[in-house]
Amino acid sequence: MPLSFLNQEAIPNIHFKNKTEDGKVVNNEILQIRRRILHIIDTLEPQAQRNERHRKIYDIKERIEHFTETITNTFKSNKEKTHIFNALILATELHIDEEDRLEGQPYLGHVLEVAQILLDEYKITDYKIIVTALLHDSVENNAIKLAKMENFMGNEDNEEEQSKEDKEKITRRAIFQIRTIFEPSIAQTIEILSKPDFPAMIQKALEEGSKESPTTLKNKFYNQYIQNITQDKKALTAKWADFKVNAIEIIERVPESEKKHRKILKYNTALPTLLTAFENLEETHPLFPHREKIIEDIKNTQTKYARYLENKKRPATSKSFFIKAS
Repeated sequence: MPLSFLNQEAIPNIHFKNKTEDGKVVNNEILQIRRRILHIIDTLEPQAQRNERHRKIYDIKERIEHFTETITNTFKSNKEKTHIFNALILATELHIDEEDRLEGQPYLGHVLEVAQILLDEYKITDYKIIVTALLHDSVENNAIKLAKMENFMGNEDNEEEQSKEDKEKITRRAIFQIRTIFEPSIAQTIEILSKPDFPAMIQKALEEGSKESPTTLKNKFYNQYIQNITQDKKALTAKWADFKVNAIEIIERVPESEKKHRKILKYNTALPTLLTAFENLEETHPLFPHREKIIEDIKNTQTKYARYLENKKRPATSKSFFIKAS
């Protein structure tokens, strides 16, 4: 089935009109948006049968309320609010049935958190950056789902045939959907933020005779990806909030696992690149007023990572060397 995001009959009219700028009517529009998002959540399964993950998703409703209120109070333009709320609905559609993240948070909660950090902590008022934050993982995680949105336009592609398409082609179609729904510049930023096909890049490097391990190659390619992001103001702004959640707070928020260790190794390779980018940040950059604090956060994280990785090198000691008597 096509995403209901494109099914205009299923979506409340969320386009603001000039005459609704009196507060009361705008609030009614906000309530419609919340009801639409909660309806998407509710369609997962009946509340009585809701499992723990679905309950966690449903509990996000309070954060959705806070987010919509923040947007209403921050942005005055009808066009800007409409773009942001459309992005929120699309993000809900795309991430609603995605597996929880490593720290146990539903993916919808993650994109909301990234957008809220930009609004609250960094006082970002560029609506394109907020839209990008809400959709920063949309293509990377849900390219096939986005590409299938063309079904609504009359292209009834067979799902099995579509799944066999070249990954790059599917990604291009997904980016095209973002460009169609929003604006070319937003789609371009999301494309910059979408990670490349690391497994294919690693395989190619090994076939060409690279002697580096797959892990080393992946970390190197990830650093190149971050380097590319630092060249774009809007992409770096959205990525920093995402990186703050993923990398800066990983030691405290994520339980111990091999995957956590691999992620820290990956993020560690990118910290010098980000540090250099923020040390040389232009005054016109959206994050420039927060530059010193961000630099401090990066340096503190480097210290934490060094301590964490050093502890990982130490052999585990047994709690007791004594043999219990039988």
